Amino acid sequence: VTDWLAAMKPGDDPVPHYERAISDCDGLMNDAVARSIRASANANWGLWEERNGRDGVAHYRASIPDFDESLRLEPQKLDVLDWRAGACLNWGTALLRRNLDGSAIFARAIEDFTEILRRDERRGDAWTGRATTRVHLAQVRVRLREDVLPLLDAAVADATTAAKLLPR
Repeated sequence: VTDWLAAMKPGDDPVPHYERAISDCDGLMNDAVARSIRASANANWGLWEERNGRDGVAHYRASIPDFDESLRLEPQKLDVLDWRAGACLNWGTALLRRNLDGSAIFARAIEDFTEILRRDERRGDAWTGRATTRVHLAQVRVRLREDVLPLLDAAVADATTAAKLLPR
């Protein structure tokens, strides 16, 4: 498996690197690391597409089964759980930007961030991720005319905890 991140240089078109990482992992579907590499390549490709004004949803969607399988094979991997949570957060955010309902995707991200924090409550990035996800989910619920105050209160509590844990 190529180190697709190390192979990229500033200014490179990343698409060939994403494609190569994904194809390199195709024959290694029973390997947790290969699945997480392929998932990460898809999630990063989705983010790159979004940042360049294109739709990254298909790449986020494609990343989730690989993250799921990687975690099935190695459930103790908090980094992979964090990457899946981030992919769900980015996927939901992409849907939100298009005025689509990303509630289920945001809920999955919140579940993942909550599991990370259950295992290691000192992870400030997980507190921040959960706070951000709750704010985005509140935006969806406002559109549906639902009560968002409890969700926003929880987001503030998460952000407050993150602020205490993260370096300044």
